[in-house]
Amino acid sequence: MGFRAGHEVDQMFQLGVGLDWRTKSGNTTSLAHSSLGPGGETIVTQIEAAHFTSNLLPVLAYAQLSGPARRIVPYVGIAGSWQVLFLQADDYTTGQRFDATYHNGWGWQAWGGAGITMVGRTRLISEVFMNQGNVGRDVYDPYYGAVVRETISTDGFGVRGGLSWGF
Repeated sequence: MGFRAGHEVDQMFQLGVGLDWRTKSGNTTSLAHSSLGPGGETIVTQIEAAHFTSNLLPVLAYAQLSGPARRIVPYVGIAGSWQVLFLQADDYTTGQRFDATYHNGWGWQAWGGAGITMVGRTRLISEVFMNQGNVGRDVYDPYYGAVVRETISTDGFGVRGGLSWGF
């Protein structure tokens, strides 16, 4: 999910800022047992061993180039970004909780898409994008007896759609 706001320098070039939000979560399960139930149905009992969530927030400064104003308007864009990642995890077998914020993540994004003009300057848009970057944090590691740098790659591809309108 995201939001971009910009100024049209002319009908085909825009400069602006934006904010994206990517979230994902998951869990790790282990098989406790399985049994044969009524009617021959297999009943599987699983134990949830761990759960994680991550939320990535890239803040963008972008430039976008569009085709001429027609029914279908193609466009491409590129952005520099500062990214922060919030990562939480619970290990239910050990009772340990992990909660960390990774920041100082400079990166970039590129996208291409098309908008279908609906009414006036309102368009229905669809685009593919690529995000590149790394986020990190400094932590004390008792094994090494020193502060170490942990990093996470935020590289990835995605698809997004939405509504675009001008004033």
